[in-house]
Amino acid sequence: MFLSILLGIFAASIASCLRADDNDTIDTSWLPMTPEVQTYSLNGKCGEGMIQVSSLRSMNGIEVHINTISPGFAKTVFGEMDLKLKPSKSKTRMLVDGKISMVTDCDYTADSVRVSTVMSPYNQKLEKTLKSEEQFVDFSQTPILVRSLKLKPGAEFRFASVNPKNNTLIPTRIRVVSEETINKISCYKVQLDDFEGGISIWVEKGGARRVIRTEKVDGTITELLLPLPFFKP
Repeated sequence: MFLSILLGIFAASIASCLRADDNDTIDTSWLPMTPEVQTYSLNGKCGEGMIQVSSLRSMNGIEVHINTISPGFAKTVFGEMDLKLKPSKSKTRMLVDGKISMVTDCDYTADSVRVSTVMSPYNQKLEKTLKSEEQFVDFSQTPILVRSLKLKPGAEFRFASVNPKNNTLIPTRIRVVSEETINKISCYKVQLDDFEGGISIWVEKGGARRVIRTEKVDGTITELLLPLPFFKP
């Protein structure tokens, strides 16, 4: 039974590979060429936790690190990509209850991605190769994807994603549904719908276009921990 749950988690890793239909909709030129680190509180059915997202843009590309911790669970994600979010590779490591380890590697070519996952202590290896004539977007790019789209009232973006249950393509829809203020920050409220259901994402309208808050259909909420004001003694 537990192994089947792990297989479901592995499938979700595959499903995280989106394919962009229009490369012109992606713009990462605004990302700073200095390290950016953002920390989020995590509240859900499994308890409280933290997520830290760090990114760095250079002249040659972008690298992203995502670290998630909550009771009985830890996940680390690393990804490398070019300035148009075309990924080259990523690695995900998950620890469940301090006993189960899963490591997933994604290696990309121009038209395919090879996904390999090793689960311990079962020593089981799963591999899958997916081909596409369109651009893939790796799971490691999730935190900057909505920040890299040209958001405006009524804007809508469509991608193709892989349904891990039957390895067929299903639509992923990203749309701006409203404009709201969160923690005194003006945001676009973005609705993302994919095979997992819906998630609401509040993206800062100006400045660094930070993700301020997310809320999943299961009630899981993440919120950006804003830096405290600096006071001189």
